[in-house]
Amino acid sequence: MSDSFENGHAVLVGVGGDLPVTVSDASELHRVLTDPQRGAYPPHQVSLLTQAQADRDGILGALDNLIERVAAAPDAVAVVYFSGHGGRFRHGGEVEYFLVPSGFDPADRVGTAISDVEFTAKLEAIKARRLLVILDCCFAAGIPLLKAAGDDAEFESSSLPPALLRRLDEGMGSVVVTSSRDDESSYVGEVYSVFTEVLLEALAGRGAASQDGFARVLNVLAYVFEEVPKRRGPEFTQHPFVKKVYDLGDNFPICYYAGGANALPASFGAEAAPKLDHFGREMLEKRRDSLRQQARTYETIVASVQQAITIETNIVNRIKTEEQLRREEARLGKVYDDLRATEEALG
Repeated sequence: MSDSFENGHAVLVGVGGDLPVTVSDASELHRVLTDPQRGAYPPHQVSLLTQAQADRDGILGALDNLIERVAAAPDAVAVVYFSGHGGRFRHGGEVEYFLVPSGFDPADRVGTAISDVEFTAKLEAIKARRLLVILDCCFAAGIPLLKAAGDDAEFESSSLPPALLRRLDEGMGSVVVTSSRDDESSYVGEVYSVFTEVLLEALAGRGAASQDGFARVLNVLAYVFEEVPKRRGPEFTQHPFVKKVYDLGDNFPICYYAGGANALPASFGAEAAPKLDHFGREMLEKRRDSLRQQARTYETIVASVQQAITIETNIVNRIKTEEQLRREEARLGKVYDDLRATEEALG
C-alpha cells in the first residue's frame, strides 16, 4: 500500500477549445498526481478543470477553494497549473495582460477573461508553505476569437504575466515557471504540449538527484530547463522561464514520484526498463504514436524538398534548398532514432 502525499493540493486547468492538447495536459497531470503509485496526492485535494468547466467562474472558484483548503493546512504544498492561451491586448500605449479561459468573449474581456492582476491576487491569498505556479501558455497568434469586430485592440501572445512576476517577490517558497520566454512560442505535440510532456517525465523521477522517493522542485526545474529545448528542431526555439526562485534552500518536494517508494518508475523514453507497468506502457505507446506522426510529417517535408531540388534551375536557390534538405533529413533521422528506441522499450 502506497503512502499518501497528504500535504499536496492542486488546481489544474486545461482550457481546450482550439487547443485540445491542453485538456490532455491537465488530465494527465491530474492522473499522475492522484495515482497512489505515483504522485499520491489525495484525490479530493486536486481540482481538475477542462473545457466548459475551465471558464472564468470555474477557475476563480477553484482557486478560492484552494485558498480555503490551504488555510487549514499550513504545511501544504500547493500547485497551480494552467495550460491554454495567455496574451496581452494593446490599446494605444496601454497593455492589458490576461489568461484566456473557456467561454472567452472578446466583446466582454473583463467579464470572461482573467487579468494577470486578479490571477495574482488569488495566488497571493494561497498561504501555502510552498507554492508552485506553472503556466503552459501556448502560442496564440492569429486566433480569430481574440479580436472582436470593430475592436482596435491588438492581441499578442504572452507567457509572462508581469503582475504575477512582480508581486510574488515576497512569497516564501514560491516558484513561478512559464513554458517559454516572452519572445518565444510554447509548442504542442501530438499528445501533450512539449513543456508538459517533459514536466510529466520529471514528476516521474527523471532528473532526480537522489532516489529518495520525491520529485523535488529544483531537480524538476533543472530537468525541464535542459530537456524542453531539445524536443524540437533549432527553428522551434523554446526555453522555460523562471524569474526568481524564493527561499528554496530545502529544495522542497512537489510530490512522490513512485507513491512513496524510492525506485524510479519505468515510464518514459528509451531509458525505460524492460518491465513496464500499465502506466508506463501507456505513456510509451502515446509517445510512439506521436513519433510516428512526426515521422510521417517529416517524410512529407523531405519528399517535397527533394522534388523542389529537381526542378530548381537557379543555382543559388538550389544550394539553399539542398541545405534545407539536409536539415529536414537530420530531423527525420532523429525522429527515427527516438521512435526505434521507444519501440524497443515497449518490446
